[in-house]
Amino acid sequence: MKAIRGISFPFRVGSRGGVVMTKVDFIDPTHLAESIQQIVSTQIGERVMEIIGSNISTQIFEPNDESTHTLIKYEIVEAISNYEKRVGVTMADIDLYENEEKVYATINFEVLESGLRASVDTQIGG
Repeated sequence: MKAIRGISFPFRVGSRGGVVMTKVDFIDPTHLAESIQQIVSTQIGERVMEIIGSNISTQIFEPNDESTHTLIKYEIVEAISNYEKRVGVTMADIDLYENEEKVYATINFEVLESGLRASVDTQIGG
């Protein structure tokens, strides 16, 4: 399997003062979960040299109801299917929940190459 090395997400400085780096298999669920978090938490156009992200931030001030949750799930699936081709996610794989007036998502995904299933929790919006 192909291994990749890059800056860990979330970005942090290690105990020796350097940036923490990660080396993982290309289809490692941990790496893919970090990738999904980056895609969902990045607004389209926010990164100048990279075209990744989602339109979820446009839903932040909408009513906290079932129709908004359905739209958020749709935006998550669209963003992941556009920018992370190594995983499969459907709207049924996303659970939204509230905690202290914030909305979070548990995204269950399948690594397409291996069939392995994993999940990632992420905050929606600010």
